[in-house]
Amino acid sequence: MLCQSGALWSLTVLLFQAVVATEQDQFNIEAVIDDFVKSAAGKNTVLWWDMNAEQAVLKDDPHFRKRKVTVSTGPVVYGDETNVSVRAPDLYVHWVHNDLYNESYTSVVKKIITHTHSYTWNLEQTYGLEETVKITAGLPKSIKFESTTKASFSLRHGSSDTQTDSTRVEVQETVTVKPRTSRKLVWTIEKVAKDIPWAVNVTLRGWVAVWYYYKQDGHHLWFYPIDFLAGDGLRHIPGGGIQFTAKGMFTGVTSQTSSLRVEDYNLQEYSAKPLRVTYRPVKERPITVAETQQNHVDANTTPDVHE
Repeated sequence: MLCQSGALWSLTVLLFQAVVATEQDQFNIEAVIDDFVKSAAGKNTVLWWDMNAEQAVLKDDPHFRKRKVTVSTGPVVYGDETNVSVRAPDLYVHWVHNDLYNESYTSVVKKIITHTHSYTWNLEQTYGLEETVKITAGLPKSIKFESTTKASFSLRHGSSDTQTDSTRVEVQETVTVKPRTSRKLVWTIEKVAKDIPWAVNVTLRGWVAVWYYYKQDGHHLWFYPIDFLAGDGLRHIPGGGIQFTAKGMFTGVTSQTSSLRVEDYNLQEYSAKPLRVTYRPVKERPITVAETQQNHVDANTTPDVHE
């Protein structure tokens, strides 16, 4: 039950080229299939068409249920950075006070810092499909953070997906405060955003099922290979099927502790101008799972200021 008549094939090519010439970036594959099967029907009527074998007559038959269109993707390929920007930082603040008159006071300050990294894939150029695809995408080399994420979005223009990763680290600083003064410690968490173009090949293989109201050559049910869409941007591939390249923009935002600023004040003069400002190198230590659980308990009793 396979129809590939010359008249139907010519009609398909003409219809496909007309749509692509006007709406290539937002071309919708389902819309072209719908137009094709209705136009190919002539005086007949299409009761339904199905590219996913969802109709009962298809999914209940062990042979017919295999006659559907499958979608697969290749590896994500990244280009060069097009833009790098610095976003508003996070600040972690801790005060140490010494109300003694004649003695300096030394304190060991520990702070837990959370680094949140986000990765967004925006789809800007595609041949639209309602189907949601999952792409296993490694991060670009310029994103200096090891992670394998799975992006999931519809193959429609404007679709996007955002994945996040978080890491917790501990910073520790020994602080000596002079008599009748206060010290303010400020850890600055810098967020750097990078825009990087990406592309991935999308492959469609299989059949579109069509059920006609009146029998054609003795059958209501016909199958058309998805290859009929091949042309101008949709490449025919060996072994049957078509392929196109979806393109978009990746935005990666990474977090890192950039500095520790130490400010000296007269005792508890929070809003005054600091008497002195110095900077110290930041030393971070990764937090284990067990330590994370313990820190969660300690957080109920230990105040933590986060600005």
